[in-house]
Amino acid sequence: MRTVVLLVVLSACGSPRQDTPPRMEPLQEQAAEKAPSDRAATMPLSMRAKFEWTDADPLLAASPATVDDDGPFTGNDLGPEDYDVLDEQLRAMAGYEGLFACYEVGDGLFVLRGPGAGAATDLFLAQWDRTVLVWVADLAFDYCSEDGCARMRSWLTDLDGDGRRDLVRRSQREDLESGTSEDVLEAWIVAPDGTLGP
Repeated sequence: MRTVVLLVVLSACGSPRQDTPPRMEPLQEQAAEKAPSDRAATMPLSMRAKFEWTDADPLLAASPATVDDDGPFTGNDLGPEDYDVLDEQLRAMAGYEGLFACYEVGDGLFVLRGPGAGAATDLFLAQWDRTVLVWVADLAFDYCSEDGCARMRSWLTDLDGDGRRDLVRRSQREDLESGTSEDVLEAWIVAPDGTLGP
């Protein structure tokens, strides 16, 4: 039996022009028998319950709207009772401006919201590694100053048809002083062992 996965976009902010994901054609058909095993099976249930499961391939965008009570990335607070299963980097984030559990997206991967420009507006990807949740990558941020702006948007979607969600990141930077800008698109693929990297 074959399952067709449709791309569903969740947008926290931004114009459609800037936040439209790159075209991924053709849309892959995914076989259910290729689904990975549950890498997060050893995560404490009390912590795992704080993450909402999503079957969508979300657009990950950061803005002040991500902290709204009804925003798609509001999340649940990860408190001191959770710190013993966070790696050092995530513990530091939690102690600075707070860390919030947003989504579980499969393969032991989790989307979190944490410290950003004056508030917990940035999005991060972490992966459960047997006994601890480990920071993997920045997913979304949006900063501007008198010198320029930097923005990142990400999409989690299966690029190679193996039933695992890979990561596409788009980074944009604009330097107002020099008048230069850059726009970088990169893909991270989930390896057979479940690890994610560029």
